[in-house]
Amino acid sequence: MMKQTILLALLVGVASAQPPWVRAPEASFGGGGATQGEQHKRMEMMKMWHLTDALNLSEEEAQKFFPRYKALGEELKQIGEQQKALLEQIREKAENGEDIDKRDLDRIVKEVSELEQTRIERKQKFFEGLDDMLSPNQRARYLGFDLRFRKELREGIRDRHGPEGMKKRKKMGRMKRDRKRPR
Repeated sequence: MMKQTILLALLVGVASAQPPWVRAPEASFGGGGATQGEQHKRMEMMKMWHLTDALNLSEEEAQKFFPRYKALGEELKQIGEQQKALLEQIREKAENGEDIDKRDLDRIVKEVSELEQTRIERKQKFFEGLDDMLSPNQRARYLGFDLRFRKELREGIRDRHGPEGMKKRKKMGRMKRDRKRPR
């Protein structure tokens, strides 16, 4: 019981730290606040806290679950980096006005698709491997967790900056993209 209390206190302490959307706008966008890496760590800790709460994990379950969950996250991150590198090849050619060879494009599309399939297979294998540590109810709650968590993040950001701020940032993003397009 004591260990659970300590674990809960630790998670509450980390989660109560200011999330990025609560910070002053200049701090959130490079004006002397937390670095992007620090913000990412906070988001991960907040996600773990929400996941612990959503699944109602005991200390034992958390000790088994989170190492596997982190390993999956690392695998998915590596897959995403590989996909990004492949897509970057095409983006650079397009931005430089170079002709894109059909064979190169087909090869990259195939590789990106294969990596996406690998991502799906890893997630499915992870989920199937939860049988030995989570109840069917906990597994069901885990199933939609990422979508719900991301929705909460978007809503938190939108609430922080308001709809006008979101429109302004979208417009600025379009202007940056338009400047980069070859004419």
